[in-house]
Amino acid sequence: TSITDESWWEIPTNLIIFCCNVLARYNYRHNAALKVYQLFGILFAKQDLCPKIIKIALCSLAPVLDGHKNAQFIFTNLLLKHHQVRAALLGNKQFVQFVSFSFGKIIKIECLCLVNGWLGWIACLCVADIIQQSNLGNLLPAHLEIILPIVGYLDEFPTEQILEWKQVFLELKDYLLVELCDPTACMSISQCLLKFMCDRNISTEAVQLLYNEDGTAPPLFGVLKLIFDSDAPKLCQQSMFEFLSTLISDPRFEKVTKHLLQMFHKKYPIQFSQSLLSNFIHQLPIKE
Repeated sequence: TSITDESWWEIPTNLIIFCCNVLARYNYRHNAALKVYQLFGILFAKQDLCPKIIKIALCSLAPVLDGHKNAQFIFTNLLLKHHQVRAALLGNKQFVQFVSFSFGKIIKIECLCLVNGWLGWIACLCVADIIQQSNLGNLLPAHLEIILPIVGYLDEFPTEQILEWKQVFLELKDYLLVELCDPTACMSISQCLLKFMCDRNISTEAVQLLYNEDGTAPPLFGVLKLIFDSDAPKLCQQSMFEFLSTLISDPRFEKVTKHLLQMFHKKYPIQFSQSLLSNFIHQLPIKE
């Protein structure tokens, strides 16, 4: 372990790059991969690794994560731990940095979403697992700073990854709904949810946020009750109103959205009439 204790940044950096090349060659069962996991555990336990090392580690790990669950959690925990690195590599699509080594090698560091071989669902699922293992009731800012940029970067979910992205939605949907009540995140969360709901391969699962076939109140019903309370943040109310407006204007969701609003009007008529929801009254079969 003496090499991992070396303070000169080029030593651990080259060691990390070599280890990532090993993971690209061998699957998780191979002894070489197991040794890499152990070495990463030692190396990334150090508190004094400079941001340059962390950035190169993340960019080198990003394309080799598939099939290496241990490495996936190492990768995600690095993102969670290092705020400034996370902001650069996920929060800034234009981020580019060139790092020069003493022997002439130059490495380009860029937004992780642009790295060849990047699979964004991996970090999202790891975040979901970490939240559940920690028994957290809600997403922390660091979690959102991973999930939202990754989902937001995609124009649509790749067909060949749809099973994984569907799992991301199923694992995170309840946590995302809670964040609709947070004025600092509600607008971004609503856009994230819309992306899942409007995907033709995920919409069947996503529509269950709005409608239950057994007639019971769907998950979004309770959120409406919280958001359209008189003391709730106005930004959350406006964001939810725009979210519902988008859904009710989409033929795929018009019927279930109207059903949700009718249900809410029937249960809480005063709350409905005294909030932005009253703007939907003429689109519903309700007598004023």
